[in-house]
Amino acid sequence: DLVVASSACMAGLGSLKMAGFAIPEEVIASGVKYFEESSEGGTVGYSPRQGQKGWGHAGRASGAAFGMWKLGVTGKFFERVNKFVKQGVKTVHLDHASPTLHYLWGGLYAYLLGPEAWTEFKKEYLDLWLAMQQADGSVLCPTDADVKFSLGMDTDAEVGPNYPTAVFALVFASPLERTRLHRLKPSKGGKSIATGKGLGLAKKPGARPFLGIRAESFAGSLEV
Repeated sequence: DLVVASSACMAGLGSLKMAGFAIPEEVIASGVKYFEESSEGGTVGYSPRQGQKGWGHAGRASGAAFGMWKLGVTGKFFERVNKFVKQGVKTVHLDHASPTLHYLWGGLYAYLLGPEAWTEFKKEYLDLWLAMQQADGSVLCPTDADVKFSLGMDTDAEVGPNYPTAVFALVFASPLERTRLHRLKPSKGGKSIATGKGLGLAKKPGARPFLGIRAESFAGSLEV
């Protein structure tokens, strides 16, 4: 009964739909309605409940946007959420209770939005993540201090390093074109359409790090 769980469910259903499974339209509509009932303006809230409606930043909203995109949802509400995420990339880290999860949704969706949003996300957060790299190559989530205070704990640090390390690798290795994401075209008539092509910002150049940064000690090396 929370948007963060519903976003994961919608993304999972979207993956099934992309794989050719039939997803009932009423199920999709129910998920979108839940998002919309939690919303105020373009944001997507913690839940539709009193005191939680509209409470959220681009991290939570990007999870909802990602789930709707995977399911082929279009229309005015999707466009509002899409715009909210695009304008709020620098607020991804302010969502909780699992900041790592919001970095996942925020990073993947920033990449879907295209080079401008992806570059903004990378410049804002890559160094924060690299600063949390441990001696064994794992990476801890750079949880915002205010988020830790409001939670009374560092939630993601309590589950061990595998979760944030996997998210770090998945998000910042996106430009290597090993995902099946598709670029979002500019909207026409209230709709956003995927191009159907692998989402690549550029071909990887010969001997220099892709997008300019190499993390030498993470799993041997990681170019981002």
